[in-house]
Amino acid sequence: MKFDAAWLMDHLDGAPGADETTGRLTACGFLVELREEGDGGEIWDVEVTTNRPDAMNHRGLAREAALATGAALKPFAFELEETGESSADLATVEIADPSMCTRFCARVVRGVKPASSPEWMQRRLINSGVRPISAIVDVTNYVLLELGQPLHAYDLAKVRGAKLVARRAEAGESLVTLDGET
Repeated sequence: MKFDAAWLMDHLDGAPGADETTGRLTACGFLVELREEGDGGEIWDVEVTTNRPDAMNHRGLAREAALATGAALKPFAFELEETGESSADLATVEIADPSMCTRFCARVVRGVKPASSPEWMQRRLINSGVRPISAIVDVTNYVLLELGQPLHAYDLAKVRGAKLVARRAEAGESLVTLDGET
């Protein structure tokens, strides 16, 4: 899995240099298979085994690097200002089979205009092996790569009845993906 080294190091305080950090990650079972120069910094290709999904994102691997090197993991801080109507009043979520999907949350964000994501975000996505698409899609991919939290953005005006249903596909059903494929 590709990691933007500078992005990963942004999560650490007092980390040693790249040579020592990658060496210690490898010694702890996170084999750094390749180090190469990317757009604006080094990219690490790290083997993360399937039993460690917690380390398949920059924050998770930074946590491992902190333990391996003695660096401090910086606190993850964010602010959320809620305004307007509650998302629960604007859209509903239904989980058809809780054994297949234990949690599905929705948040309504209004006033988003189609645009390109900032250059710094595009660079981090590219360095992580993800092609930038648009600000909205890029933010969802960025959160996945940083925190390991999968997200998807929907256009509320196109969601029938403003209701999202998590369910298995039905026989013969198809969908169109973001790249236009069926």
